[in-house]
Amino acid sequence: MSYQTGDLAAAPAPDVRIALYLDIDGVLLRRTRQQGFGAMSLYEVASGATELLEWATANFDVFWLSTRTSGGSIENAERAFRHASPSAMRSDRFSSLIRSIPASQWDTAKISGIDTAKPFFWIDEDPDPISVAHLSENDLMHRLIKVSVDREPDLLNSLPGVITERMKSR
Repeated sequence: MSYQTGDLAAAPAPDVRIALYLDIDGVLLRRTRQQGFGAMSLYEVASGATELLEWATANFDVFWLSTRTSGGSIENAERAFRHASPSAMRSDRFSSLIRSIPASQWDTAKISGIDTAKPFFWIDEDPDPISVAHLSENDLMHRLIKVSVDREPDLLNSLPGVITERMKSR
């Protein structure tokens, strides 16, 4: 499935770009139920991940917000995608896309890596309780989109529509 910039029907004024914070494990990388060295879970790139990332980078200011990137570096994100799909990372298109997304630096809670003063959406499989409490206390829960490609492998295909609907409702 391919998404177009025009798919984002309810985009805000052209001078305001919404930030989109993306988790990696369980959102873009799917657990294979196999284990590798040291009993670590093995991952594969989720169905629709490339198309979603292309759509997202065309429509939002996208940031990695993952335990793999908590220090502000994308090195571990690149490594995770390379291990999940060596052939995908050999693709200039895919590897350039992964590298084009900066990492948001955060510490104990992911909310510290989100600029909540500006419009944003946050896509995460298992958001931490401190961040969820902050969103709830500040009437921002509609900005969190919980996604688990481990449970719903084709879920990424519907995300542009979900985000567009949330933009229309607020």
